[in-house]
Amino acid sequence: MGTGLRGAEVLTRVLRAASRPGLRALADDPRIRRIVEASDEDLAPKVPDDPEAVDRVTVLWKRPDMAEGLADLPWHRDCGMGGHAINCPSAVLTICLTDGSPEAGQLRFLPGSHRGAFPFVDGTDVEAPGGIGLPIEAGDVTMHYSDLMHASLPPTSSDGPYRISVLIGFSPSDAGHHRGERHYNDALLINKDGQIDHLGQRLADGG
Repeated sequence: MGTGLRGAEVLTRVLRAASRPGLRALADDPRIRRIVEASDEDLAPKVPDDPEAVDRVTVLWKRPDMAEGLADLPWHRDCGMGGHAINCPSAVLTICLTDGSPEAGQLRFLPGSHRGAFPFVDGTDVEAPGGIGLPIEAGDVTMHYSDLMHASLPPTSSDGPYRISVLIGFSPSDAGHHRGERHYNDALLINKDGQIDHLGQRLADGG
């Protein structure tokens, strides 16, 4: 869940989408595997095949005017909170269910950023890099390495429809787990009310 500027709770992300059989099966779908095999790495689903697994399959909804939650993300690496040495090169395959234009909430990438160090930067900051947005339409599939800097920007339109995506994580078959029995998003799920702070605001506050 996330919180809009008016204080209402809004659904922005489902981390246990693998609880739905149709979504759970996507990680092993031959069409998906053919795309993943185009990688230079030997990749396998990042999370074990379990209907209650967190992050095996994630569904993302972009929403306008968000104050908290994971609807909008600053320039970041997915491995930026730890685990790069034993989990990368990992990758995220995205199935686009709707348009991914700036009006719908665009995903942008910073080419070449996997070769060097870059700080987290709020994607809406005037000094933030522009990066490159992909001309994504419904039915498109993208795949990016997790250590490439990318940002999920807020929609520029108040009308919608907004971007909806299905995310499937892959990593080397011999990758380790840097948080024992815990999962990647535990570092974010720290508030007693279950809400996640807007990451751009946490950056501005120095948190």
